[in-house]
Amino acid sequence: MDRRQLLEQMRDWSPQEQLDFAQDVWDRIAITKSSPAVTEDVRSEIEARLNALDADPDDVVDWSAIVDHVRRKS
Repeated sequence: MDRRQLLEQMRDWSPQEQLDFAQDVWDRIAITKSSPAVTEDVRSEIEARLNALDADPDDVVDWSAIVDHVRRKS
């Protein structure tokens, strides 16, 4: 079965079944302990974010504030 066929079949699955499948796939990837190659664009973005943090370490948003914001939007 190719990826397209699998995605078609998954349309009949419940959201929980899809989440369970996604978790199983994620767990298999984690076991391999391999990492995808980091592209130059991603590397540049990480570097820019680290530089911004170094330049102004107080310019951050606390995780609990993010969670509160998301919950208010729901």
